[in-house]
Amino acid sequence: MIAGSASTLRLRGMADGVRLPRIVSGWVDTARLPVSSIPVRIEILRNGVVIGSGPVDRDRPDISADPARPAGFQLTCSDELDDSDLALARIAVIARGVDGATGELPLYGRVRAEALDRLLARLGRPIGETEAHLRSALAAGDPLDATMAGELEAIAASAGAIAPDRSMREVMMAFESLGQDCALGSAQRHFGAEPLGLLRFSGIGLDAVRTALADRLRGVGDPAFTRMEPDDRGEFFTRDIRYHMQAHTFLFAANEERAPLFARQCRKLQYLARNLLDVLHEGSKIMVIHGLPDDLPDAGLRALLAVLRGYGDCPLLYVRAARPGLEAGEVVRGEGLFIGHVLVEDDARRPSSHEIFESWGRMCRRVHTLVHGALPVGVP
Repeated sequence: MIAGSASTLRLRGMADGVRLPRIVSGWVDTARLPVSSIPVRIEILRNGVVIGSGPVDRDRPDISADPARPAGFQLTCSDELDDSDLALARIAVIARGVDGATGELPLYGRVRAEALDRLLARLGRPIGETEAHLRSALAAGDPLDATMAGELEAIAASAGAIAPDRSMREVMMAFESLGQDCALGSAQRHFGAEPLGLLRFSGIGLDAVRTALADRLRGVGDPAFTRMEPDDRGEFFTRDIRYHMQAHTFLFAANEERAPLFARQCRKLQYLARNLLDVLHEGSKIMVIHGLPDDLPDAGLRALLAVLRGYGDCPLLYVRAARPGLEAGEVVRGEGLFIGHVLVEDDARRPSSHEIFESWGRMCRRVHTLVHGALPVGVP
């Protein structure tokens, strides 16, 4: 509702993104708000205690195309959140306009449903009829009756009694992306691993990455070879004009001055390039390449492997889509490399993002065992 006094105006929006353990993001419908309500601030509360606050100051062109009315927010909480907080909606996200207008922003149903998936996975509990009905209700944002609410409380309490497998984070930290897209980086984030990596959130093809590595990443981050432009959502991307490497910055034009940001991003790329060269020389990480959902050509893989052997003896994992006889998570040895298999989005089974990430986790566990022997204590 737009008309009316500040006391009757309700702010609309949603908390549609959570990155555990601390980051909450979302939007407020500022496009139709009166100017008297802007700027809008967000408070995040758990059990009535404020654990995060900040402005609605990020670009969300899907909500508001007016740069004077930013609609997005991303806040870092002072306390860590967990899957029980999300599944049970223990956090409240409140939007407040300067004129006294307020609104509680619901937690996106898919965020709650995926939190339930992780709680069930921690329990080793399959998704039966009861769990599927509960998950469907959460995803749709439907109110839970007393029976379903009690079931959800019981699942959260049981899972909370089991310590999370923090050693999976250590497993995922042992892998380094050689590009194609963000699939490995997203799987690492799912398990709480946030390694630095030049190509972790980058797009680059097999031939281009082979050429770049053969050139010892010469000139990566040099302003003469680097371009930075916003995409349709307003996020800045960097691009190397020689190797056609495009990388996320996760920073938006509405919030950043271009010139100083470009200088910082160039320095960052130079640092990450030096770091990748060190990793290759030391053989300290397992390098990962894929062409998902497609396979990569054998000749291209052999050429890449030859370039890597010029640095040292770093292991290489080639990731393919699961197929009959080679299920998701399975790993076989190829000629000088490991071949692993994961679920992909266009699989006929239509797996959830949680199932896809878990298949990456199973594959990486097995490769880690083959390379380093016994897994860290606590990994099944």
